[in-house]
Amino acid sequence: MKKNLLATIFIVLSFTLIWGQTNWIEENIQTWTSQTYGNHTQIINVGNETGIVNMIDCQVLPAGDASGTGSLGFIQMRATVPSILEFPEVPSVSSLTFNISAFGAGRSVQLQAFDGVSWNLVATLQTLIQQAKRTR
Repeated sequence: MKKNLLATIFIVLSFTLIWGQTNWIEENIQTWTSQTYGNHTQIINVGNETGIVNMIDCQVLPAGDASGTGSLGFIQMRATVPSILEFPEVPSVSSLTFNISAFGAGRSVQLQAFDGVSWNLVATLQTLIQQAKRTR
């Protein structure tokens, strides 16, 4: 069954996604189109096809320099709801890796999967730190 992933993100600086043995999505934000805060889309490779990343209330800084793992180029989300980063459908998901950090204390990320009818909570990543680190 195909699944969509929706990350309701309070703050995300950079990420790389790795999905199971087949890397469906491996993104380098440095190649994305620079965007100010707002609603945007970005076409990315999904396996041998393409898909669309939907962003709500975020900015893209392809040359932005943060600190820590995967720090050059990032997507910044607001600390308000809704600030959403939605990835395209993939055939299956067994592993997901983010390089992620937060600008302030008490930030978290909700990872959700779409079952064709509604979004369901998969995991909540909490206690994000200010320096980017790899999160699985």
